[in-house]
Amino acid sequence: MSLSFASANDFSVGSNPSSVVVKDLNGDGKLDLAVANTADNNISVLLNDGNDGFGTPVNFAVGTNPVFITSEDIDGDSKLDLVIANADDNNISVLLNDGSGGFGTPTNLTVGTKPTAIAIGDINGDDKLDLLVANADDNNVSVLLNDGSGGFASPTNITVGTKPSAIAVVDIDGDDKLDFVVTNAEDNNVSVFLNDGSGGFGTPSNFTVGTQPTAIAVGDIDGDKKLDLVVANYASSNVSVLLNDGNGGFGTYTNFTVGTSPNSVVLEDIDGDGKLDLVVAKNANANNVSVLLNDGKGGFGTATDFTVETSSAYVTVGDLNSDEKPDLVVANADGGKVSVLLYNSTPTDLMFSAISDDEDNEEKAICIFNTADADKNDKYTYTLVAGTGDTDNNAFIIEEDSLKIKSSITKTNYNIRVRTTDSGGLSFEKELAINVNELGLAATNQITTIVNFINITENIFTVKSKVKGDKA
Repeated sequence: MSLSFASANDFSVGSNPSSVVVKDLNGDGKLDLAVANTADNNISVLLNDGNDGFGTPVNFAVGTNPVFITSEDIDGDSKLDLVIANADDNNISVLLNDGSGGFGTPTNLTVGTKPTAIAIGDINGDDKLDLLVANADDNNVSVLLNDGSGGFASPTNITVGTKPSAIAVVDIDGDDKLDFVVTNAEDNNVSVFLNDGSGGFGTPSNFTVGTQPTAIAVGDIDGDKKLDLVVANYASSNVSVLLNDGNGGFGTYTNFTVGTSPNSVVLEDIDGDGKLDLVVAKNANANNVSVLLNDGKGGFGTATDFTVETSSAYVTVGDLNSDEKPDLVVANADGGKVSVLLYNSTPTDLMFSAISDDEDNEEKAICIFNTADADKNDKYTYTLVAGTGDTDNNAFIIEEDSLKIKSSITKTNYNIRVRTTDSGGLSFEKELAINVNELGLAATNQITTIVNFINITENIFTVKSKVKGDKA
Protein backbone atom coordinates (compact mmCIF):
# COMPACT_ATOMS: atom_id res chain seq x y z
CA MET A 1 0.00 0.00 0.00
CA SER A 2 1.45 3.40 -1.03
CA LEU A 3 1.62 6.39 1.27
CA SER A 4 -0.63 9.23 0.13
CA PHE A 5 -3.48 11.33 1.47
CA ALA A 6 -5.89 13.55 -0.38
CA SER A 7 -5.66 17.31 0.17
CA ALA A 8 -7.02 18.37 3.53
CA ASN A 9 -10.73 19.08 3.79
CA ASP A 10 -11.29 21.62 6.56
CA PHE A 11 -14.33 21.79 8.87
CA SER A 12 -15.04 24.79 11.08
CA VAL A 13 -15.35 24.20 14.82
CA GLY A 14 -14.74 26.59 17.72
CA SER A 15 -11.82 28.85 18.58
CA ASN A 16 -8.40 27.32 19.24
CA PRO A 17 -9.24 23.62 18.96
CA SER A 18 -6.70 21.72 21.03
CA SER A 19 -7.79 18.09 20.93
CA VAL A 20 -10.06 15.83 18.86
CA VAL A 21 -11.49 12.35 19.31
CA VAL A 22 -12.82 10.08 16.54
CA LYS A 23 -15.64 7.76 17.65
CA ASP A 24 -19.07 6.55 16.51
CA LEU A 25 -21.06 8.84 18.76
CA ASN A 26 -24.57 8.20 17.40
CA GLY A 27 -24.31 4.45 16.80
CA ASP A 28 -24.78 4.53 13.02
CA GLY A 29 -21.56 2.68 12.24
CA LYS A 30 -19.74 5.80 11.00
CA LEU A 31 -17.01 7.63 12.88
CA ASP A 32 -17.85 11.11 14.16
CA LEU A 33 -15.70 13.90 15.62
CA ALA A 34 -15.69 15.64 19.00
CA VAL A 35 -13.38 18.64 19.39
CA ALA A 36 -12.29 20.61 22.46
CA ASN A 37 -12.27 24.38 21.77
CA THR A 38 -10.05 26.04 24.37
CA ALA A 39 -11.00 29.68 23.70
CA ASP A 40 -14.78 29.03 23.57
CA ASN A 41 -15.03 26.82 26.66
CA ASN A 42 -17.02 24.26 24.73
CA ILE A 43 -16.77 21.18 22.59
CA SER A 44 -18.00 20.69 19.03
CA VAL A 45 -19.60 17.43 17.90
CA LEU A 46 -19.64 16.78 14.13
CA LEU A 47 -21.62 13.76 12.94
CA ASN A 48 -20.40 11.86 9.89
CA ASP A 49 -22.63 12.50 6.84
CA GLY A 50 -21.61 9.27 5.07
CA ASN A 51 -20.27 11.21 2.08
CA ASP A 52 -16.68 11.92 3.13
CA GLY A 53 -17.80 14.85 5.26
CA PHE A 54 -19.49 15.98 8.47
CA GLY A 55 -22.61 17.87 9.44
CA THR A 56 -22.82 21.27 11.07
CA PRO A 57 -21.08 21.25 14.47
CA VAL A 58 -23.25 21.12 17.59
CA ASN A 59 -21.61 22.79 20.58
CA PHE A 60 -21.83 21.75 24.23
CA ALA A 61 -20.60 23.98 27.05
CA VAL A 62 -17.95 22.57 29.37
CA GLY A 63 -15.46 24.22 31.75
CA THR A 64 -12.83 26.90 31.28
CA ASN A 65 -9.97 26.26 28.87
CA PRO A 66 -10.82 22.68 27.80
CA VAL A 67 -7.48 21.35 26.58
CA PHE A 68 -8.13 17.63 26.15
CA ILE A 69 -11.03 15.37 25.15
CA THR A 70 -11.43 11.61 25.12
CA SER A 71 -14.30 9.15 24.79
CA GLU A 72 -15.37 5.77 26.19
CA ASP A 73 -18.56 4.13 27.49
CA ILE A 74 -18.37 5.46 31.05
CA ASP A 75 -21.75 4.29 32.39
CA GLY A 76 -21.93 0.90 30.65
CA ASP A 77 -24.97 1.62 28.44
CA SER A 78 -23.11 0.79 25.19
CA LYS A 79 -23.03 4.46 24.16
CA LEU A 80 -19.84 6.46 24.00
CA ASP A 81 -19.53 9.31 26.48
CA LEU A 82 -17.08 12.23 26.56
CA VAL A 83 -14.58 13.33 29.20
CA ILE A 84 -12.88 16.73 29.01
CA ALA A 85 -10.01 18.28 30.98
CA ASN A 86 -10.76 21.91 31.95
CA ALA A 87 -7.31 23.31 32.67
CA ASP A 88 -8.38 26.59 34.31
CA ASP A 89 -11.18 25.11 36.46
CA ASN A 90 -9.08 22.31 37.95
CA ASN A 91 -11.76 19.80 37.05
CA ILE A 92 -12.93 17.44 34.35
CA SER A 93 -16.34 17.31 32.68
CA VAL A 94 -18.16 14.03 32.02
CA LEU A 95 -20.90 14.22 29.36
CA LEU A 96 -23.09 11.13 29.03
CA ASN A 97 -24.32 10.20 25.56
CA ASP A 98 -28.08 10.54 24.93
CA GLY A 99 -27.99 7.86 22.21
CA SER A 100 -28.39 10.15 19.21
CA GLY A 101 -24.98 11.77 19.16
CA GLY A 102 -25.97 14.43 21.67
CA PHE A 103 -24.93 14.82 25.29
CA GLY A 104 -26.51 15.78 28.58
CA THR A 105 -25.48 18.42 31.07
CA PRO A 106 -21.85 17.91 32.11
CA THR A 107 -20.95 16.53 35.50
CA ASN A 108 -17.82 18.26 36.78
CA LEU A 109 -15.36 16.37 38.95
CA THR A 110 -12.63 18.12 40.90
CA VAL A 111 -9.07 16.91 40.28
CA GLY A 112 -5.71 18.63 40.70
CA THR A 113 -4.37 21.95 39.45
CA LYS A 114 -4.28 22.48 35.70
CA PRO A 115 -5.40 19.07 34.37
CA THR A 116 -3.90 18.59 30.92
CA ALA A 117 -4.57 14.99 29.88
CA ILE A 118 -6.90 12.07 30.66
CA ALA A 119 -6.57 8.31 30.27
CA ILE A 120 -9.39 5.80 30.71
CA GLY A 121 -9.20 2.15 31.76
CA ASP A 122 -10.33 -0.45 34.28
CA ILE A 123 -7.66 0.06 36.92
CA ASN A 124 -9.04 -2.14 39.72
CA GLY A 125 -10.46 -5.02 37.67
CA ASP A 126 -14.16 -4.47 38.45
CA ASP A 127 -15.12 -4.21 34.76
CA LYS A 128 -15.86 -0.50 35.08
CA LEU A 129 -13.83 2.24 33.44
CA ASP A 130 -11.85 4.52 35.73
CA LEU A 131 -10.18 7.86 35.02
CA LEU A 132 -6.58 9.00 35.40
CA VAL A 133 -5.84 12.71 35.05
CA ALA A 134 -2.44 14.37 34.70
CA ASN A 135 -2.32 17.61 36.74
CA ALA A 136 0.47 19.79 35.37
CA ASP A 137 0.77 22.27 38.24
CA ASP A 138 0.47 19.73 41.08
CA ASN A 139 2.99 17.26 39.65
CA ASN A 140 0.59 14.40 40.25
CA VAL A 141 -2.03 12.13 38.69
CA SER A 142 -5.57 11.91 40.03
CA VAL A 143 -7.14 8.45 39.97
CA LEU A 144 -10.97 8.43 40.01
CA LEU A 145 -12.57 5.00 40.38
CA ASN A 146 -15.90 4.40 38.64
CA ASP A 147 -18.85 3.95 41.00
CA GLY A 148 -20.83 1.91 38.44
CA SER A 149 -23.55 4.48 37.74
CA GLY A 150 -21.73 7.01 35.59
CA GLY A 151 -20.11 8.72 38.59
CA PHE A 152 -16.74 8.50 40.29
CA ALA A 153 -15.27 8.35 43.77
CA SER A 154 -13.18 11.18 45.13
CA PRO A 155 -9.74 11.27 43.51
CA THR A 156 -6.64 9.64 44.93
CA ASN A 157 -3.53 11.53 43.92
CA ILE A 158 -0.23 9.88 42.96
CA THR A 159 2.95 11.96 42.82
CA VAL A 160 4.76 11.88 39.49
CA GLY A 161 7.47 14.10 37.95
CA THR A 162 7.49 17.80 37.18
CA LYS A 163 4.81 19.18 34.83
CA PRO A 164 3.07 15.94 33.78
CA SER A 165 1.70 16.61 30.30
CA ALA A 166 0.43 13.32 28.85
CA ILE A 167 -0.72 9.98 30.20
CA ALA A 168 -1.49 6.50 28.85
CA VAL A 169 -3.11 3.50 30.55
CA VAL A 170 -1.84 0.16 29.20
CA ASP A 171 -0.56 -3.24 30.37
CA ILE A 172 3.17 -2.62 30.23
CA ASP A 173 4.44 -5.80 31.92
CA GLY A 174 1.95 -8.30 30.47
CA ASP A 175 0.30 -9.33 33.74
CA ASP A 176 -3.22 -8.44 32.55
CA LYS A 177 -3.40 -5.43 34.87
CA LEU A 178 -3.42 -1.89 33.57
CA ASP A 179 -0.39 0.23 34.36
CA PHE A 180 0.14 3.86 33.44
CA VAL A 181 2.85 5.93 31.82
CA VAL A 182 3.16 9.71 32.20
CA THR A 183 5.43 12.26 30.50
CA ASN A 184 7.15 14.77 32.80
CA ALA A 185 7.78 17.84 30.65
CA GLU A 186 10.30 19.59 32.90
CA ASP A 187 12.17 16.45 33.95
CA ASN A 188 12.77 15.25 30.36
CA ASN A 189 11.62 11.76 31.28
CA VAL A 190 8.67 9.41 31.47
CA SER A 191 7.47 7.61 34.59
CA VAL A 192 6.11 4.06 34.46
CA PHE A 193 3.80 2.97 37.29
CA LEU A 194 3.01 -0.76 37.47
CA ASN A 195 -0.37 -1.85 38.84
CA ASP A 196 -0.19 -3.54 42.24
CA GLY A 197 -3.33 -5.62 41.57
CA SER A 198 -5.67 -3.73 43.88
CA GLY A 199 -6.15 -0.52 41.96
CA GLY A 200 -2.98 1.05 43.30
CA PHE A 201 0.48 1.49 41.85
CA GLY A 202 4.03 0.80 42.90
CA THR A 203 7.08 3.04 42.94
CA PRO A 204 7.68 4.63 39.53
CA SER A 205 10.52 3.78 37.19
CA ASN A 206 11.79 6.81 35.28
CA PHE A 207 13.23 6.70 31.76
CA THR A 208 15.07 9.57 30.11
CA VAL A 209 13.77 10.89 26.78
CA GLY A 210 14.26 14.16 24.86
CA THR A 211 13.68 17.74 25.92
CA GLN A 212 10.20 18.74 27.16
CA PRO A 213 8.21 15.56 26.45
CA THR A 214 4.57 16.53 25.84
CA ALA A 215 2.82 13.55 24.24
CA ILE A 216 2.99 9.77 24.28
CA ALA A 217 1.77 6.82 22.21
CA VAL A 218 1.99 3.15 23.12
CA GLY A 219 2.11 0.14 20.82
CA ASP A 220 4.15 -2.87 19.72
CA ILE A 221 6.62 -1.18 17.39
CA ASP A 222 9.09 -4.01 16.85
CA GLY A 223 6.62 -6.90 16.62
CA ASP A 224 7.73 -8.76 19.75
CA LYS A 225 4.24 -8.62 21.33
CA LYS A 226 5.39 -6.18 24.02
CA LEU A 227 4.22 -2.60 24.25
CA ASP A 228 6.76 0.07 23.42
CA LEU A 229 6.67 3.85 23.90
CA VAL A 230 6.91 6.79 21.51
CA VAL A 231 7.32 10.21 23.14
CA ALA A 232 7.06 13.61 21.42
CA ASN A 233 9.79 15.97 22.64
CA TYR A 234 8.51 19.49 22.07
CA ALA A 235 11.75 21.40 22.60
CA SER A 236 14.11 19.01 20.78
CA SER A 237 12.03 18.58 17.61
CA ASN A 238 12.13 14.80 17.72
CA VAL A 239 10.43 11.71 19.09
CA SER A 240 12.00 9.17 21.41
CA VAL A 241 11.33 5.46 20.91
CA LEU A 242 11.74 3.20 23.97
CA LEU A 243 11.48 -0.55 23.34
CA ASN A 244 9.97 -2.75 26.06
CA ASP A 245 12.42 -5.09 27.76
CA GLY A 246 9.69 -7.56 28.79
CA ASN A 247 10.03 -6.87 32.51
CA GLY A 248 8.07 -3.66 32.81
CA GLY A 249 11.04 -1.54 31.81
CA PHE A 250 12.50 -0.03 28.66
CA GLY A 251 15.84 0.19 26.93
CA THR A 252 17.75 3.34 26.05
CA TYR A 253 15.77 5.68 23.84
CA THR A 254 16.42 6.26 20.13
CA ASN A 255 15.46 9.63 18.68
CA PHE A 256 13.90 10.34 15.28
CA THR A 257 13.68 13.84 13.81
CA VAL A 258 10.13 14.97 12.97
CA GLY A 259 10.16 18.77 12.73
CA THR A 260 9.71 21.75 15.01
CA SER A 261 7.69 21.44 18.24
CA PRO A 262 6.01 18.02 18.03
CA ASN A 263 3.15 17.89 20.52
CA SER A 264 0.90 15.00 19.46
CA VAL A 265 1.72 11.45 18.36
CA VAL A 266 -0.34 8.42 17.36
CA LEU A 267 0.65 4.88 16.36
CA GLU A 268 -1.33 3.22 13.55
CA ASP A 269 -0.63 0.89 10.62
CA ILE A 270 -0.87 3.54 7.90
CA ASP A 271 0.47 1.61 4.90
CA GLY A 272 -1.20 -1.73 5.61
CA ASP A 273 1.95 -3.80 6.09
CA GLY A 274 1.02 -5.01 9.58
CA LYS A 275 3.53 -2.75 11.35
CA LEU A 276 2.69 0.31 13.43
CA ASP A 277 3.65 3.61 11.83
CA LEU A 278 3.89 7.01 13.48
CA VAL A 279 1.86 10.18 12.85
CA VAL A 280 3.01 13.45 14.42
CA ALA A 281 1.37 16.89 14.77
CA LYS A 282 3.54 19.97 15.33
CA ASN A 283 2.26 23.16 16.92
CA ALA A 284 4.75 25.74 15.64
CA ASN A 285 3.22 27.13 12.45
CA ALA A 286 4.44 24.06 10.58
CA ASN A 287 1.05 23.69 8.89
CA ASN A 288 1.60 19.99 8.37
CA VAL A 289 1.55 16.57 9.95
CA SER A 290 4.31 14.02 9.50
CA VAL A 291 3.98 10.31 8.82
CA LEU A 292 6.95 8.03 9.55
CA LEU A 293 6.67 4.46 8.31
CA ASN A 294 7.89 1.61 10.49
CA ASP A 295 11.28 0.32 9.31
CA GLY A 296 10.64 -3.18 10.68
CA LYS A 297 13.59 -2.88 13.07
CA GLY A 298 12.00 -1.11 16.00
CA GLY A 299 12.28 2.35 14.47
CA PHE A 300 10.96 4.57 11.73
CA GLY A 301 12.01 5.89 8.34
CA THR A 302 12.18 9.51 7.20
CA ALA A 303 9.13 11.73 7.61
CA THR A 304 6.62 12.49 4.87
CA ASP A 305 4.72 15.72 5.47
CA PHE A 306 1.10 16.46 4.58
CA THR A 307 -0.25 20.01 4.59
CA VAL A 308 -3.04 21.08 6.96
CA GLU A 309 -4.57 24.44 7.89
CA THR A 310 -2.33 26.07 10.53
CA SER A 311 -0.49 24.99 13.68
CA SER A 312 -1.45 21.34 13.99
CA ALA A 313 -2.11 20.92 17.70
CA TYR A 314 -3.38 17.35 17.81
CA VAL A 315 -3.74 14.40 15.45
CA THR A 316 -5.73 11.19 15.56
CA VAL A 317 -6.55 8.41 13.10
CA GLY A 318 -9.74 6.61 12.04
CA ASP A 319 -11.48 5.12 9.01
CA LEU A 320 -13.85 8.01 8.31
CA ASN A 321 -15.23 6.87 4.95
CA SER A 322 -15.48 3.11 5.63
CA ASP A 323 -12.92 2.11 2.99
CA GLU A 324 -10.89 0.10 5.53
CA LYS A 325 -7.97 2.55 5.28
CA PRO A 326 -6.74 4.98 7.94
CA ASP A 327 -7.61 8.66 7.58
CA LEU A 328 -6.10 11.56 9.55
CA VAL A 329 -7.94 14.17 11.63
CA VAL A 330 -6.00 17.21 12.82
CA ALA A 331 -7.03 19.96 15.23
CA ASN A 332 -5.53 23.25 13.97
CA ALA A 333 -4.92 25.46 16.98
CA ASP A 334 -4.84 28.82 15.20
CA GLY A 335 -7.44 28.26 12.50
CA GLY A 336 -10.65 27.29 14.28
CA LYS A 337 -10.86 24.21 12.08
CA VAL A 338 -10.16 20.53 11.96
CA SER A 339 -8.48 19.11 8.86
CA VAL A 340 -9.56 15.73 7.51
CA LEU A 341 -7.10 13.94 5.24
CA LEU A 342 -8.61 10.88 3.61
CA TYR A 343 -6.29 8.05 2.69
CA ASN A 344 -5.57 8.19 -1.02
CA SER A 345 -5.69 4.87 -2.88
CA THR A 346 -3.93 4.27 -6.19
CA PRO A 347 -6.21 4.19 -9.27
CA THR A 348 -6.68 0.62 -10.51
CA ASP A 349 -8.01 0.98 -14.07
CA LEU A 350 -8.60 3.45 -16.89
CA MET A 351 -11.85 3.15 -18.85
CA PHE A 352 -14.08 5.20 -21.14
CA SER A 353 -17.77 5.97 -21.44
CA ALA A 354 -19.35 6.78 -24.81
CA ILE A 355 -21.69 9.79 -24.96
CA SER A 356 -24.08 11.07 -27.64
CA ASP A 357 -23.50 14.47 -29.27
CA ASP A 358 -25.90 15.43 -32.07
CA GLU A 359 -24.58 18.98 -32.49
CA ASP A 360 -23.07 19.79 -35.89
CA ASN A 361 -19.75 20.89 -34.46
CA GLU A 362 -16.25 20.32 -35.78
CA GLU A 363 -15.35 18.68 -32.48
CA LYS A 364 -17.81 16.03 -31.41
CA ALA A 365 -17.36 14.71 -27.90
CA ILE A 366 -18.33 11.07 -28.05
CA CYS A 367 -16.56 9.69 -24.97
CA ILE A 368 -15.04 10.58 -21.62
CA PHE A 369 -12.34 8.86 -19.60
CA ASN A 370 -13.26 7.21 -16.32
CA THR A 371 -10.96 5.97 -13.57
CA ALA A 372 -11.54 3.00 -11.28
CA ASP A 373 -10.50 3.97 -7.76
CA ALA A 374 -11.52 3.13 -4.20
CA ASP A 375 -11.66 6.88 -3.50
CA LYS A 376 -15.18 7.70 -4.61
CA ASN A 377 -14.89 11.50 -4.68
CA ASP A 378 -11.40 11.88 -6.11
CA LYS A 379 -10.51 14.02 -9.17
CA TYR A 380 -8.30 12.93 -12.06
CA THR A 381 -6.05 14.38 -14.74
CA TYR A 382 -5.53 12.47 -18.00
CA THR A 383 -2.32 12.77 -20.02
CA LEU A 384 -0.56 11.08 -22.93
CA VAL A 385 2.73 9.64 -21.66
CA ALA A 386 5.85 8.00 -23.04
CA GLY A 387 6.31 4.26 -22.62
CA THR A 388 5.28 0.97 -24.13
CA GLY A 389 2.53 1.53 -26.71
CA ASP A 390 3.07 5.29 -27.19
CA THR A 391 3.75 5.00 -30.96
CA ASP A 392 0.98 7.38 -32.02
CA ASN A 393 0.79 9.73 -29.05
CA ASN A 394 1.72 12.71 -31.23
CA ALA A 395 -1.41 12.25 -33.33
CA PHE A 396 -3.71 12.97 -30.40
CA ILE A 397 -4.55 15.52 -27.74
CA ILE A 398 -6.46 15.16 -24.48
CA GLU A 399 -8.79 17.97 -23.43
CA GLU A 400 -9.92 17.48 -19.84
CA ASP A 401 -11.27 13.91 -20.00
CA SER A 402 -11.73 13.56 -23.84
CA LEU A 403 -9.31 12.12 -26.42
CA LYS A 404 -9.17 13.87 -29.83
CA ILE A 405 -7.18 13.28 -33.01
CA LYS A 406 -5.45 16.44 -34.22
CA SER A 407 -4.77 15.62 -37.90
CA SER A 408 -6.27 13.62 -40.75
CA ILE A 409 -6.74 9.90 -40.25
CA THR A 410 -4.04 8.14 -42.22
CA LYS A 411 -4.16 4.55 -41.03
CA THR A 412 -6.43 1.95 -39.52
CA ASN A 413 -4.81 1.36 -36.12
CA TYR A 414 -3.30 3.76 -33.62
CA ASN A 415 -1.47 2.93 -30.39
CA ILE A 416 -1.29 5.40 -27.51
CA ARG A 417 -0.40 5.37 -23.83
CA VAL A 418 -2.55 7.26 -21.31
CA ARG A 419 -2.03 8.06 -17.63
CA THR A 420 -4.72 8.94 -15.10
CA THR A 421 -3.43 10.84 -12.04
CA ASP A 422 -5.51 11.49 -8.93
CA SER A 423 -5.50 14.56 -6.72
CA GLY A 424 -2.92 13.01 -4.40
CA GLY A 425 -0.41 12.33 -7.19
CA LEU A 426 -0.99 8.58 -7.54
CA SER A 427 -1.38 7.30 -11.10
CA PHE A 428 -2.24 4.38 -13.34
CA GLU A 429 -1.12 3.91 -16.97
CA LYS A 430 -2.61 1.88 -19.76
CA GLU A 431 -1.61 1.12 -23.37
CA LEU A 432 -4.61 1.60 -25.69
CA ALA A 433 -5.16 0.40 -29.28
CA ILE A 434 -7.59 2.37 -31.46
CA ASN A 435 -9.19 0.73 -34.51
CA VAL A 436 -10.52 3.38 -36.92
CA ASN A 437 -12.56 0.98 -39.08
CA GLU A 438 -14.58 -0.17 -36.13
CA LEU A 439 -15.50 3.47 -35.51
CA GLY A 440 -16.65 4.01 -39.12
CA LEU A 441 -14.50 7.13 -39.47
CA ALA A 442 -13.44 8.60 -42.81
CA ALA A 443 -10.27 10.57 -43.42
CA THR A 444 -10.67 14.15 -42.19
CA ASN A 445 -8.61 17.17 -41.22
CA GLN A 446 -10.77 18.27 -38.32
CA ILE A 447 -10.14 17.38 -34.72
CA THR A 448 -12.44 14.47 -33.87
CA THR A 449 -13.06 12.69 -30.61
CA ILE A 450 -12.11 9.03 -30.90
CA VAL A 451 -13.06 6.04 -28.77
CA ASN A 452 -12.72 2.26 -28.92
CA PHE A 453 -9.87 1.36 -26.63
CA ILE A 454 -8.80 -2.29 -26.75
CA ASN A 455 -5.83 -4.55 -26.11
CA ILE A 456 -4.69 -3.61 -22.63
CA THR A 457 -1.08 -4.74 -22.47
CA GLU A 458 0.47 -3.16 -19.40
CA ASN A 459 -0.47 -1.54 -16.09
CA ILE A 460 1.90 0.70 -14.16
CA PHE A 461 1.30 2.23 -10.72
CA THR A 462 3.31 5.24 -9.65
CA VAL A 463 3.57 7.23 -6.43
CA LYS A 464 4.61 10.84 -5.92
CA SER A 465 5.47 11.95 -2.41
CA LYS A 466 7.55 14.63 -0.79
CA VAL A 467 9.91 13.14 1.77
CA LYS A 468 11.98 14.90 4.37
CA GLY A 469 13.39 14.32 7.83
CA ASP A 470 16.04 11.95 9.10
CA LYS A 471 16.93 9.76 11.99
CA ALA A 472 18.58 11.64 14.79
